Amino acid sequence: MARPTAVSGTSSTPWRRAVWAVALLGVLLTWGATWHRTPTSDEPRHLQMGRQVLLERDWARFDNSKMPVSALNALPTVITGPPRDEGPEITHRDWFWPRMPQALWLLGTVLVAAAWARRLWGAQAGLVAAAFVALDPNLQAHAGLVTTDAPIVFLVLAACYTAWRAVEQPDWPNWVIAGAVFGVAQAAKFTAAFLVPILGLAIPAALVWRRLSSGRWSARVGRPLAYLFTAWLVLNACYGFQGSFTPASEITWRSNLMAPLADVDVPLPVPRPWVEGLDWVRSDDENGSGNIYAEGEFTADGRADHYLKAATRKLTLPLLLLGLAGVLWPRRRGREDLFLVWPALFLAAWFSLAFNFQIGTRYLLPVIPLLAVGAARLPWRVGLAGALLAGLSGLSWFPHSLCYQNERLLDRAQAWRFVADSDLDWDQHGGEAKAWLERNPLGVADADVPAVGPMLVGANRLVGVWGHPGRFACLREHFPPSEHIATSWYPYDLSAEELEACFPRQVYEPGQGTWSFEHAGGPVVVAARVRGDASLQVGAGDQLHVQAPSHQQGLLAVIVDAPPGSITVSVVGRVQGLYANARPHPDAPFEDR
Repeated sequence: MARPTAVSGTSSTPWRRAVWAVALLGVLLTWGATWHRTPTSDEPRHLQMGRQVLLERDWARFDNSKMPVSALNALPTVITGPPRDEGPEITHRDWFWPRMPQALWLLGTVLVAAAWARRLWGAQAGLVAAAFVALDPNLQAHAGLVTTDAPIVFLVLAACYTAWRAVEQPDWPNWVIAGAVFGVAQAAKFTAAFLVPILGLAIPAALVWRRLSSGRWSARVGRPLAYLFTAWLVLNACYGFQGSFTPASEITWRSNLMAPLADVDVPLPVPRPWVEGLDWVRSDDENGSGNIYAEGEFTADGRADHYLKAATRKLTLPLLLLGLAGVLWPRRRGREDLFLVWPALFLAAWFSLAFNFQIGTRYLLPVIPLLAVGAARLPWRVGLAGALLAGLSGLSWFPHSLCYQNERLLDRAQAWRFVADSDLDWDQHGGEAKAWLERNPLGVADADVPAVGPMLVGANRLVGVWGHPGRFACLREHFPPSEHIATSWYPYDLSAEELEACFPRQVYEPGQGTWSFEHAGGPVVVAARVRGDASLQVGAGDQLHVQAPSHQQGLLAVIVDAPPGSITVSVVGRVQGLYANARPHPDAPFEDR
C-alpha cells in the first residue's frame, strides 16, 4: 500500500528538487567520465546491432547478447557517422555521442527509485534512494558505455515498480503500462527473462495478499490479462515482429535446455531473434566462459561463489550494509517486498550460485537500485549519510569508476588480485596506454609476453583472462605490480638479471632459423606462444621444449645476450606468436592474442 509522500507538516517540493539535483549530478559525472575512456571490447558490436536495427530495420541475430535497445545509441551516429573503434588515433571524442544517451537510463533509474521510495516511505526516503543510485560508481561507469547494462538496470527496476503499482492501484492504465515495460525489458538484455519467474510469482502472490487483506474476492481477470497481452505485443513490436510465429522445428537450437524444441513443429509466438538469443545465452551459461578469475584464482569452469565474493568488493560498503539492513528491517513492511526484496534475492542468488558465464559483476547491477530503495526504508538521516559516503567512495575513483572496488582494497595496484575482466580491464584505458608510450617510446604497450625494458601490461593479460595464465606467471609470482596507471595498467621496467628468475639465459650463437629479428644489441627475451608439443631454438643455442595436449597453450622463452645484428629463431610445433622483447615478428603466425 502506498504511504504518504512526506512527513506530516513538511512539503515534498524541496525534496523532489533535491532528487533532480542529485540525478543531474550523476548524469554529469557519467558524461565527464566518458571523456577518459576508449571503446571497450564490447561496445563496437553493441553499436553495430543498434545501427543494424535503426538503419536497416533488421533484427537478425549475429551475436548472443546484442539487443535492439542499442538503436538508441545509434541515433546520434545518423548525423555524426559511425565512430572509429580501433587504431592509434582514436580518442574519447569518437564515442562520446553514441554513449551520451546511456546516461538517460541512469537518470530514469534515479527517478523511478526515488518515486518508489517516496510512495512507500515519504519524500525524504525518495532522496535517499535517488542519492544511492545517482552516486553509485558502478551504475555511473556502465551508464557511460554503449552496452545493454544501463538499460536493463532501469527496466528491471521499472518492471518491478510498475507491477507493484498495478497491484496497489489496479486500474487499466497501470496494468497496460506495467505490461509495456515488461515487454520493452525483453529487448534490453536477457536478464529480463528472469522477470518471468520473479513477477510470475510476485503478482499472483500480491493479488492474493490484497484480496485477503481487503476481504474482497471479486475477480478482475481482464486487467492482468491486459498486462500479459501488452507485454507480448510490445516484445514483438520491439523486434519488428521479425520471425514471429516461426515453427520451433525450423530453428537451430544450441543449448541442451532448448534442443528438444527441434522436434516440435509448433509456431512460437515470439520474435525469432529474441528466442534465438535466449537459446545462445543459455548455451553460453551451460558451457561457461572459459576464463574465470576471482580472488586470485583462475579456472576454466567457473565457480559458484564468484559473483558473491566479487560483489563484496565491487559494491559500495554503505549500499551493501544499509541495503541489506533495509531488506531485513522489520518495520513498515508490506506487499512491496514481493517486488523489491524477492527480485533482489532471486537475481543475487541466481548469478552467484547458478550462472557460469562469469565475466563481471555488471550482471548484478539490477540489484543495486533495489537495494537503494530498500535502504530508504531505514531512518532517512542514516540512509542519506550512507548514500553520501558511498558517493565519496565512488568519487575517489573518478573517472576510472569501471575499476571501482570498495575500501576492502587498500592498495589499488593490487586490484588484479581480486577481480579482472569487465570489473577492471575492458580495454577502456587506451588513452592512458598511448600517453605512456609517448613517455616511453622504446617500450611496449599492452605487451603479450614479458620483455626486457619498459612494458605496460594490462590486468587481463597479467592474470590470463585474455590470452593464457602462463604468459605472465613470471610477473605474478616474482614481480607483482607495485604501481598502476588508471588501475588497469601496470608499468614494468625489468632487467635481464631480474627475468633470470623465470627464464633461462644464453649467449647468442649464430645458426640457421626460420625467422630472423634485427636486434640493436644487448639482452633480449625471445618468446614463442605455442599450442601443444613445441620447441624453440635461437640460433645454434640450446633448444627449449614443452609437452602438452594439442589444445593447451604454452609459452617458450629465453633471454639471449646478442650483439647488434640479425637473430635467427626456429620453432617446431604450432606457433601462435613469436616475439623479441614483446614485439611480434611481422611474418610469424599470430593467433588468439
